[in-house]
Formats: sequence, C-alpha cells, structure tokens
Amino acid sequence: MKIKNFDFWYRTAKRFSLLLLSSIFLFGGVMHAQNVNMSRYITLNVAKDSLISIGLSTDAANTPIRIVSGDNVYVFTTTSTSVTTTTSYRAGANTMTIYGDVKDFRCYRNKTKITGIDVSNNIALCT
Repeated sequence: MKIKNFDFWYRTAKRFSLLLLSSIFLFGGVMHAQNVNMSRYITLNVAKDSLISIGLSTDAANTPIRIVSGDNVYVFTTTSTSVTTTTSYRAGANTMTIYGDVKDFRCYRNKTKITGIDVSNNIALCT
C-alpha cells in the first residue's frame, strides 16, 4: 500500500524537526549566556499564590534577573539602569527570591502579601 503524498509529509516532518532542534540550541544558548549573579539576592516572605508586584533597577543595562518562587521561575534581562515598570509575579511558595545585580528594589504596592524581606545578601542595594 502506497501512502499518498509520502514525500511531501516526509520533507515537512524533516524540516519541522530541523527547525525544532535549531530553536532548542538557539534559545538554550541564550538562557545559558545570561549568567545571573546568584550570589546577590533578595528574599521575600510572601502569601503563596498571590501576585507580587516588583519594580527594580540594576547596576548596568542588560543585566539578567531571575525570580524564583516554588516551581515558578521568571528570567529576564533589564534594558537600562532605570527602574523597571512594576510587574507582577505569581508566588508559587511562601518565599520569593530575586537574584541578580539589583541596586534599587520596590515592592510597596503589595500591602499584606509580603510579610518579610531579607536584603542581607545584596549589600549593593541602595537605600
């Protein structure tokens, strides 16, 4: 039994596989190239499952930041040294940790959703 358009489907599947593999290598390399400074961090005690609003600025433009709370992981790169637009992140646990070269940190809009903050592992934070 001969499958109709077998050559077409074979070529399409082959192209899709190559595209998928190329994307994995490309984006995988981008994620590894970000090199978040994991030795500088801020830890928040938060209400699990709440949205935590954060604004921050970094030592330099193009600084990678990693925010972790339970299984929720957010990674982004700042575009300048100005304070970022306040963005909300879902708390996947009772703690949220912000890694990277943060120099200015703002979380005042959260009211009772944040019950504690530890900045002792980010001595470069401006007050």
